[in-house]
Amino acid sequence: MKNILKITLLTISILTLSQCKDDDDKPEKPNYGAEYFKCKVNGLEFQTPSDFSCDGKYFNYYPEAYGGNEAGYMVMSGTNCPTYTYVTIRIYGLLPTTGHLDFLTPAFADSISPFYNYTAADSTSTIYEQLIDGEMNIEQFIPRADGSSPYGTIKGTFHFTVTDTNALDTFRITDGSFRFDVPQIF
Repeated sequence: MKNILKITLLTISILTLSQCKDDDDKPEKPNYGAEYFKCKVNGLEFQTPSDFSCDGKYFNYYPEAYGGNEAGYMVMSGTNCPTYTYVTIRIYGLLPTTGHLDFLTPAFADSISPFYNYTAADSTSTIYEQLIDGEMNIEQFIPRADGSSPYGTIKGTFHFTVTDTNALDTFRITDGSFRFDVPQIF
């Protein structure tokens, strides 16, 4: 009788455990709130720490014209708050779609204008915005359905090379990746 009870309990346990899926603890929805902007500048990791007076990551997208911004304007940026050095990508006329964007000849945007703002120890800053080359792959662009629904998501990778107006210094922004919540409805 004890053997039958043991076998029955063992069988029930095995059947119960076999019904668990590997992804049971992974939500179907995007991971809202896990925003990041990462890259390397000339091979060195670019840090985007935030503090009480500075947010290390910034994103905004305007599907319609608003506040002096044209429809389809998107800006994303990472800031090293202690040095106030930042990497920014501005995209004009962006269609909310996924795919590959060549910065020199974008397929689903009017133009792309990335830049690197370097702030020296003496607090002088230099903006490097003469684009040499660059690419972005938008892997995910989910809009927010309505005002009561969860935020949408934009996620992807990028790299670009910029120089100053005299072409004296060149900065290579590589291994870039980003993920932001999209609060706008479109």
